Amino acid sequence: MDPTSPPPPRPLRPLARILLVLGPCLLALGILAGVLGGLGPDGRAGGLLTRLSWAPLLGSVLAWILASLLAGPRLRAALPAAERERAPSSLRLGGLMIGVHALNLALPGPAGDLALIGLLARGGGLPPRSLIAATTWTRVWGLATIALGGLVLLPLAPRHGLLSAALVAVLGLLALGGAGLALLALAPGPLSRLSAASLGAWGGRLPGPIGGLLRAVDRGVAGLSRGLAEVARAGPRLVVTTLAWSALIQLSLLTSLGLAAAALGQALAPLALALCHVTAELASVAVAVAPAGVGGFDGALAAALVGFADRSPWEAAALVLVVRLVQALALGAGTVAVAALAPGLLDASVGPRPTPPTDNISG
Repeated sequence: MDPTSPPPPRPLRPLARILLVLGPCLLALGILAGVLGGLGPDGRAGGLLTRLSWAPLLGSVLAWILASLLAGPRLRAALPAAERERAPSSLRLGGLMIGVHALNLALPGPAGDLALIGLLARGGGLPPRSLIAATTWTRVWGLATIALGGLVLLPLAPRHGLLSAALVAVLGLLALGGAGLALLALAPGPLSRLSAASLGAWGGRLPGPIGGLLRAVDRGVAGLSRGLAEVARAGPRLVVTTLAWSALIQLSLLTSLGLAAAALGQALAPLALALCHVTAELASVAVAVAPAGVGGFDGALAAALVGFADRSPWEAAALVLVVRLVQALALGAGTVAVAALAPGLLDASVGPRPTPPTDNISG
């Protein structure tokens, strides 16, 4: 090997063994959630499961899996050209994203995204800064897609009560916040300067570990800003591409929610369905530190079902439980299927395959 050439990426053991354990756990969690959700007003267990229509429930699960798979090509498109050549294929990244969403469902914060960055950096030799910037870019523009949908739907939202009026106000604030983050992703310079003027300045004045922590956060913000600026240099084409993939992902999730409601016999009007989906997704981002956005997502979806879709609190709670059941089943079944049928998709080791040695015979 040429001593001046970079070392080949270290091979990483496929995640199949981990996911074959995680998948059944999620399946068990989904079944348990369904059973517990079946505790109706009369106290009998199993009521929710017996009311479900399994054909639309299966469609809802498949739509959720599709949304995870579509996140792979979206992330790959956001990588710089040099890193994209060495990155896993869109299909392999899509398989990895099923595991990412499974970890995000089970653990606090963006645990799955951080794990993916570590896997691709270690197994594929991709620069962590580029991976962090691309992941942040796709997440921010995914949020911007939802926010744009919220701003479009806002004038159409019903305001026939105190709850619906409050939901409209919250939806407007969250949508504007998501749009603002998208602008920061396009021009991250102000974010870096604000961090330097606040965190960096205070970190230089305060002694000890607190000052060191503030300086470290400021350096992280500066590095993220530089990474986002490099991604943004790709121009409007990347923005349009990211928005298109994000729109397909949200359409899949919207379809999943609609089919989950149909499985429970609660067909939702298209406007109410879209409002409920956008409100719940934006609220889940607001409490992203919690596993699966628990609390924010569930509360916002239940409130939107009551305020926008005229569902009773009991009907709203039942549908929230079915949605959580769908998520657990989708991620559990998806990880098991990918790990069992195509374990190569879960191998983050990329790079050129070694060529077999050839005999150099000279006559």
